Amino acid sequence: IVEESLSDNATKRVLHDVFRQKPWKFISMALHTKDEKDKHHPVKSFPDKAYLRELVYAIHNSEILLVRKSRQMMASWVICAYAVWYAIYYPFRLILIQSKREDDAANMVNANDPLMGRCSFLYTQLPALFRQREMKLTRAAFGILEFANGSKIWGIPEGADVIRGNVPSMVIGDEFAFQPQAELAFQAALPLLKGGGKFIGVSSVAPGFFWELTDNKGRETKDIIPGMKRWTTPDGVNVIRLHYSADPEKDEKWKINELIGYPGGETG
Repeated sequence: IVEESLSDNATKRVLHDVFRQKPWKFISMALHTKDEKDKHHPVKSFPDKAYLRELVYAIHNSEILLVRKSRQMMASWVICAYAVWYAIYYPFRLILIQSKREDDAANMVNANDPLMGRCSFLYTQLPALFRQREMKLTRAAFGILEFANGSKIWGIPEGADVIRGNVPSMVIGDEFAFQPQAELAFQAALPLLKGGGKFIGVSSVAPGFFWELTDNKGRETKDIIPGMKRWTTPDGVNVIRLHYSADPEKDEKWKINELIGYPGGETG
């Protein structure tokens, strides 16, 4: 549908204007993810689910957002999709995606095979007309995507060094709770907010800095949709709790199947 709509220039301009202003429209209409568990149709559009729309809205409208999530909620795909949208539509942006190890970060951005890295896969599946002129990739190296408009997505290992040595427009911490140097990275990223930057931390939960930073004891929480809550810490950090029950497809049967193999059962 998008490919056909972009065949005439007037419609193309209007559609690009909409996509530039509304990232969820771009993500849901132009991008495709992959589902390795689906043997027959692994490449598919982002599902139009309320919790995914709300997650993109929260990312787009927060300077600092930390997401405490259940597993397999497509949160890593969403942050990569947002990074691709941001790089394509806003020139001269430096987007850092951080994981514990450099290899893990490269798998989020661009691995040795562009079909394996998440951001690179999302880009390769775009309709051809999105990959022209300023939206065209000019460099695709291990852990790096560079665009003709001057924007760059860079996968980096944990810690503060790369963040402090650059001027990123956005820093994304994937599985942030499992990065031993998460606090150093977070503190290094805070100054970028003064210039209009953004910090997004997404993780399943584990004890440590992320848990303490996102704790909601004694704080008023707001239900966004069933299974999805939001609160703000005294330091002004927006926090979202994304439970698997926000996805209507994850019922009790799914929960039981997922608990198989997890030490400690539901508690584990």
